Amino acid sequence: KLHEDYFGPDAPPPPDEGFRRRNIVVAIENFLLNSSAWVADDDNQPAENTSQQAGVLLSRLLSTGWLIEKRTGVRYFIEMNEPVSAFLEHLKQFADEGPQYIGADVLMIHNTMNQVEANPVAQASAFSRAALDARRVISKLKTTRVKVRDLMASLANEAETHAFVKGFFQDYVTGIFIADYRELRTKNHPLRGRDDILRIVSDLRDDPEKRGFLRDGYASFMHNADKHSIEEAMDRDFERFRRFEEVESHLDRLDQ
Repeated sequence: KLHEDYFGPDAPPPPDEGFRRRNIVVAIENFLLNSSAWVADDDNQPAENTSQQAGVLLSRLLSTGWLIEKRTGVRYFIEMNEPVSAFLEHLKQFADEGPQYIGADVLMIHNTMNQVEANPVAQASAFSRAALDARRVISKLKTTRVKVRDLMASLANEAETHAFVKGFFQDYVTGIFIADYRELRTKNHPLRGRDDILRIVSDLRDDPEKRGFLRDGYASFMHNADKHSIEEAMDRDFERFRRFEEVESHLDRLDQ
């Protein structure tokens, strides 16, 4: 709530020196008064009133590094630590977008490639966009593997049992990074269309007549580009599609 109202990209521009400490305490008070679901962590030492509780919470945010306090003269000002602000914005972006569906991405690319195969001239720009999408799918798998590896390393130091870590990993991947992770290996998963995508790409690249049609389409949407630039753009997009050959390898590593 503090990030959304005071420190996030959608909040009004802050004062140059930061927010007065009292302003942040009042903001926390208002949150406490309007949030019936709030439960204090330490019931053994309850705050005497909401203002005191807000002060305790602000002190905790400062001591843990979520917020930082600076002194100017006799006054204190509050800012949000920049890495924390970026982290919270990342979480907000995920909440808005939800988990990624690899299968849906591949299905969309497959449908696009069927249209390109039927009319390479008219669908050349769609081919180029699909090449970027293909690269993003593989990048998504690679990024997920790195994030999961880092998560596993951090959890392993705290988890009491391997089963807990494994269970959390499965829920974490499915719920946050790749929503259809459990179905990636099934026979009916859209990844099965990968081979057909690569077949269409190979035909467009290696068949002189089809490549010529695609070249005409690139010339149309690239506007006044010379032949060398067009061929270079096509080869770049062909290479992007080749990333689909790495899908099985990335899935194997993610499984491990």
